[in-house]
Amino acid sequence: MLLVPQLSVLTMSFANKISWSHNDFLQGSEHRLSSWKNLRQELQADLENQAWIQKVVDFWSLAPLQSRVLDYSQSATWPGPWQLMHAGDFDENAVSLGMFYTCALSQDRRWQSQGLELLLLKDYKNHREQLAVCIEKTWLIGWEYRTIKSWQTLGNQVMLQHCWRWDLDTYLAVSV
Repeated sequence: MLLVPQLSVLTMSFANKISWSHNDFLQGSEHRLSSWKNLRQELQADLENQAWIQKVVDFWSLAPLQSRVLDYSQSATWPGPWQLMHAGDFDENAVSLGMFYTCALSQDRRWQSQGLELLLLKDYKNHREQLAVCIEKTWLIGWEYRTIKSWQTLGNQVMLQHCWRWDLDTYLAVSV
């Protein structure tokens, strides 16, 4: 009788180890940085917009989330792109910041300046405040897990509190 529970614990533990071994975020800082570089190189001009964005969302959906890591209201304290990836500490806001860095530093550099914005949004109805990435005022990523949202649909449900744009290899605050 005792063998069945022990076997199921061992099986679950083994299954977890297998899935962890394929997660680039859990393989150490050098592997994480290398995987992130590979992703940015894969983001080429021949990809359709939706497929390009989906690659970014899929990569970042593997980031292990912790409770509060990044103070979304203090952009001066945010880590730079390589520091964020090296540290490996992520919450929902750090993932959105990572998505923003990925889009800004991609091989293709498809969306620059006004086409790529990091937004601090507030949803009063659901008592939620969080960073998200808006691309071409069309797509929103980082607001919901593994999802590309329509900015036009969500835009009237949230309040835009702050906006940052990528310019000359850094983000700049934009008045809203």
